[in-house]
Amino acid sequence: MAPHQTPVPVPDADLLGHRRPLVAVEVPQQVEPELTPLELIEKLRTDYPGWRFWRGLGSSDDRPWNATRKHQIDWRERPEGYAATLSGDPEQLRVQLEEQPGVGETSMEQL
Repeated sequence: MAPHQTPVPVPDADLLGHRRPLVAVEVPQQVEPELTPLELIEKLRTDYPGWRFWRGLGSSDDRPWNATRKHQIDWRERPEGYAATLSGDPEQLRVQLEEQPGVGETSMEQL
């Protein structure tokens, strides 16, 4: 356009009766709010009722969390990888619990 020309307004396509092409819009996925370590432990308590979750004595926030089975284990007949107690931060505990054989065992004779 020359420096002294006035720009000519371009009519909107909708005003002329034409539809604009549809454009795919990405809808953002809902992101779960990040849970605090205590909220994660409460969720683990709900998800794994056959385990007790606790922390050792002390005042440091970086103390590991522990998970202990609520039922007795016959150590002579336990499956490979069967642990009575696990230790780590809440996310590590979730991973360890998923790998445990018998994690869903909650029958009354075992509690």
